[in-house]
Amino acid sequence: MHEKIITTIQDILKPKKPLVAVKAWKDIPENIPPYEDKAFPGTCTQIGEVIETGKTFYVQTKNVYCTGGVIATGILKPLSEEQTRKVVEMHLSMTKDYVDIDTAMKIRKEVSKDIPAPKETNKALQIGLLKDIEDPDVVLLFCNSKTADILSRAYTYRSGELIKGFGSIGGCNVTIQYPFTVKKPVFTYSDVAWRKFTKMSDDELTMSFPYDCLVQAVEDLPLIADHYEHYAEGMDV
Repeated sequence: MHEKIITTIQDILKPKKPLVAVKAWKDIPENIPPYEDKAFPGTCTQIGEVIETGKTFYVQTKNVYCTGGVIATGILKPLSEEQTRKVVEMHLSMTKDYVDIDTAMKIRKEVSKDIPAPKETNKALQIGLLKDIEDPDVVLLFCNSKTADILSRAYTYRSGELIKGFGSIGGCNVTIQYPFTVKKPVFTYSDVAWRKFTKMSDDELTMSFPYDCLVQAVEDLPLIADHYEHYAEGMDV
């Protein structure tokens, strides 16, 4: 099934980057190498490394400074408000994203309403190309607005469900945690760290799918893409 998904998406949508997948493990996985470093900021950097090198590895909390990705997949329990404030203060000192810390905390609380924390507890997070991860939890696609529209329409064609998106924030909490916990696809133009360390181009945004949802969308992708390209042809308008 992986081969069909990858080939169909590459042939029709022609993304600039390969499909990346993540998988949470209940126990430390065998026969998968551990990440040997501590990535700054964290998961976004590791995803960038996967895109560049094609490697797969598993990470734990000790392998990241920013804990967004490990919280998103149940490797680390959500931080307390006091811990969160310290992390947000660190980010704010680098990014200057908000006028002050209280405003930054306000948006964090808003995000928590729409993106619940994982209920399950896991030991490790595997990150790699889709072709190398069996039964992944989430698949990440880097695409432009047109290809995102085609893929979202392919998903909606049979499901009849909207794909929601996020602005103003969009790192691991959107790209990984939302599809991991809500079990629905999502899109975002992401935040500055995610864009920088996954090496996104100016015209790229991120779509994230629970694996089963992507399987469903790819089934109808050729039909939808053909309709999309030939929309209104032959009509006297």
